[in-house]
Amino acid sequence: MDVAMALATLFFVLLLLSSAAISLLLLRLCLAAIRPSATTRTPYAAVDPETARASPPQHELALLPPTKAPKETPAEPRRLAWREVEELTGGFDEAAVVARGGSGNAVYLARQRVGGSAAAVKVHRWCGGGERRLAAFRRELDLLRRVGRHPRLVALLAYSDDHEEGGALVLEYMSGGTLADRLHGATPPLTWCHRMRVVNNIALALEHLHGTATAIVHGDLSASNVLLDDVGGARLCDLGSACEATFSAAVAPARRGAAAAVGSPGYADPFNQGGGACGQ
Repeated sequence: MDVAMALATLFFVLLLLSSAAISLLLLRLCLAAIRPSATTRTPYAAVDPETARASPPQHELALLPPTKAPKETPAEPRRLAWREVEELTGGFDEAAVVARGGSGNAVYLARQRVGGSAAAVKVHRWCGGGERRLAAFRRELDLLRRVGRHPRLVALLAYSDDHEEGGALVLEYMSGGTLADRLHGATPPLTWCHRMRVVNNIALALEHLHGTATAIVHGDLSASNVLLDDVGGARLCDLGSACEATFSAAVAPARRGAAAAVGSPGYADPFNQGGGACGQ
């Protein structure tokens, strides 16, 4: 009788322990299901990896002098020979192209040999546009060098301007893509908190441009010219339509009407299609 009682007691204890273990396991599973993941806690989550485009080959070139530490920032962008641009783009490898501009410009993805960070190589070609494209390239290069470094502007790392058929701008690469892509194609959509951060970042970029010794007007502020980094911050890019601010209220309306229009459809001022401050 005592043995039977002991076995019954042992069985009852084991049953209680098993029930408690199962209850704890179920509780942990329920908590894991309702707890927000790391990507939902932050409003600056990266694009869904299933929809992200695979990275093309990244060619290498040392953009910093060998004496520079990887994390140091050069005071002045390095001037490259055209053969170095060819090396940086893998001989203008089509597999490394990540974007194309409206003027036939191609952007190649490369990597800095010192430090290993990615870079975007924007290659301009003069053929088909002649002096107009050459002048636009030199204007953008001049403005990029003049505005200097700012955390809300895509920085110029290096450039090449001594080739008869084209030029190149080596810029910081922003892995988050353009704001236009995130607004019109990405899932999940940007949160309002993230959108307000983007607005603040671009306002800081414009404040810097307008506050230089000679105020600079961007000329083509659109979602396609706003790039996002890997933590959700925004940077303004593409000074190809920018110019020094020369417009004033004293400028005659006839001159405003004769100026060349700049800006992207849907973003340009509909009441000032003559180019505004950037009118020539």
